[in-house]
Amino acid sequence: MDTQQLDLVIVGGGPAGLSAAIYASRSMLDAVTLEREAVGGQLMLTSDVDNYPGVPHANAFDLADAMRAQALDLGARIELDPRLVDRARPGVRPLPRPRRDARLRVRRRHRSARRPAAPRGI
Repeated sequence: MDTQQLDLVIVGGGPAGLSAAIYASRSMLDAVTLEREAVGGQLMLTSDVDNYPGVPHANAFDLADAMRAQALDLGARIELDPRLVDRARPGVRPLPRPRRDARLRVRRRHRSARRPAAPRGI
Protein backbone atom coordinates (compact mmCIF):
# COMPACT_ATOMS: atom_id res chain seq x y z
CA MET A 1 0.00 0.00 0.00
CA ASP A 2 1.37 3.43 -0.99
CA THR A 3 1.70 5.89 1.91
CA GLN A 4 2.29 9.64 1.68
CA GLN A 5 3.12 11.83 4.68
CA LEU A 6 1.31 15.17 4.31
CA ASP A 7 0.59 18.13 6.54
CA LEU A 8 -2.99 18.43 5.31
CA VAL A 9 -5.53 16.46 3.27
CA ILE A 10 -8.48 18.51 2.03
CA VAL A 11 -11.47 16.44 0.94
CA GLY A 12 -13.61 18.31 -1.56
CA GLY A 13 -12.68 20.73 -4.33
CA GLY A 14 -15.54 23.18 -3.94
CA PRO A 15 -15.15 26.81 -2.84
CA ALA A 16 -14.32 25.85 0.77
CA GLY A 17 -11.81 23.20 -0.29
CA LEU A 18 -10.14 25.53 -2.78
CA SER A 19 -9.99 28.29 -0.16
CA ALA A 20 -8.34 25.83 2.23
CA ALA A 21 -5.88 24.84 -0.52
CA ILE A 22 -5.01 28.51 -1.12
CA TYR A 23 -4.38 29.17 2.58
CA ALA A 24 -2.45 25.91 2.97
CA SER A 25 -0.21 26.85 0.05
CA ARG A 26 0.37 30.32 1.47
CA SER A 27 1.26 28.70 4.80
CA MET A 28 3.73 26.43 2.96
CA LEU A 29 2.00 23.24 4.11
CA ASP A 30 2.45 20.02 2.18
CA ALA A 31 -1.21 19.52 1.26
CA VAL A 32 -3.38 17.81 -1.30
CA THR A 33 -6.98 18.55 -2.25
CA LEU A 34 -9.02 15.49 -3.25
CA GLU A 35 -12.09 15.84 -5.45
CA ARG A 36 -14.25 13.09 -6.92
CA GLU A 37 -15.53 14.59 -10.16
CA ALA A 38 -14.77 18.20 -11.06
CA VAL A 39 -13.09 21.07 -9.26
CA GLY A 40 -15.77 23.55 -8.23
CA GLY A 41 -18.02 21.27 -6.19
CA GLN A 42 -21.68 22.26 -6.22
CA LEU A 43 -20.84 25.39 -8.23
CA MET A 44 -20.80 23.03 -11.19
CA LEU A 45 -24.52 22.36 -10.72
CA THR A 46 -25.53 25.92 -11.62
CA SER A 47 -24.66 28.51 -14.22
CA ASP A 48 -24.93 31.76 -12.25
CA VAL A 49 -23.78 32.74 -8.77
CA ASP A 50 -25.39 35.76 -7.11
CA ASN A 51 -24.59 35.21 -3.46
CA TYR A 52 -20.84 34.67 -3.17
CA PRO A 53 -19.14 37.17 -0.81
CA GLY A 54 -17.45 39.96 -2.72
CA VAL A 55 -18.81 38.79 -6.06
CA PRO A 56 -22.20 40.36 -6.80
CA HIS A 57 -22.79 38.26 -9.93
CA ALA A 58 -20.59 35.66 -11.64
CA ASN A 59 -20.70 32.77 -14.02
CA ALA A 60 -20.27 29.64 -11.86
CA PHE A 61 -17.83 27.97 -14.25
CA ASP A 62 -15.66 31.10 -14.48
CA LEU A 63 -15.66 31.50 -10.70
CA ALA A 64 -14.67 27.85 -10.13
CA ASP A 65 -11.97 28.11 -12.81
CA ALA A 66 -10.56 31.32 -11.28
CA MET A 67 -10.45 29.69 -7.83
CA ARG A 68 -8.73 26.60 -9.24
CA ALA A 69 -6.22 28.73 -11.17
CA GLN A 70 -5.38 30.79 -8.08
CA ALA A 71 -4.83 27.66 -5.98
CA LEU A 72 -2.61 26.09 -8.66
CA ASP A 73 -0.64 29.34 -9.14
CA LEU A 74 0.19 29.26 -5.43
CA GLY A 75 1.42 25.67 -5.69
CA ALA A 76 -1.62 23.73 -4.47
CA ARG A 77 -1.94 20.07 -5.46
CA ILE A 78 -5.39 19.00 -6.64
CA GLU A 79 -6.11 15.35 -7.40
CA LEU A 80 -9.25 14.05 -9.10
CA ASP A 81 -10.11 10.58 -7.87
CA PRO A 82 -13.39 9.05 -9.08
CA ARG A 83 -13.03 6.35 -6.41
CA LEU A 84 -13.97 8.85 -3.69
CA VAL A 85 -17.55 8.19 -2.64
CA ASP A 86 -20.23 9.84 -0.58
CA ARG A 87 -20.54 7.58 2.46
CA ALA A 88 -24.05 8.92 3.09
CA ARG A 89 -25.34 6.99 0.07
CA PRO A 90 -26.52 3.55 1.20
CA GLY A 91 -24.94 0.56 -0.47
CA VAL A 92 -21.92 2.48 -1.77
CA ARG A 93 -18.53 1.21 -0.64
CA PRO A 94 -15.23 2.98 -1.30
CA LEU A 95 -12.60 1.22 -3.35
CA PRO A 96 -9.17 0.70 -1.80
CA ARG A 97 -6.93 3.70 -2.37
CA PRO A 98 -3.47 4.77 -1.26
CA ARG A 99 -3.25 5.71 2.40
CA ARG A 100 -2.67 9.39 3.08
CA ASP A 101 -1.50 10.41 6.53
CA ALA A 102 -1.89 14.00 7.66
CA ARG A 103 -1.56 15.95 10.87
CA LEU A 104 -4.87 17.68 10.10
CA ARG A 105 -7.85 16.63 7.98
CA VAL A 106 -10.54 19.01 6.75
CA ARG A 107 -13.78 17.40 5.59
CA ARG A 108 -16.75 19.05 4.04
CA ARG A 109 -20.08 18.18 5.56
CA HIS A 110 -23.40 18.64 3.85
CA ARG A 111 -25.92 19.06 6.60
CA SER A 112 -29.27 20.66 6.36
CA ALA A 113 -29.63 23.88 8.28
CA ARG A 114 -31.13 23.30 11.69
CA ARG A 115 -33.49 25.68 13.28
CA PRO A 116 -32.37 26.65 16.79
CA ALA A 117 -34.59 25.35 19.54
CA ALA A 118 -36.83 27.94 21.17
CA PRO A 119 -35.82 28.79 24.74
CA ARG A 120 -37.93 26.99 27.34
CA GLY A 121 -40.42 28.90 29.36
CA ILE A 122 -41.54 31.25 26.61
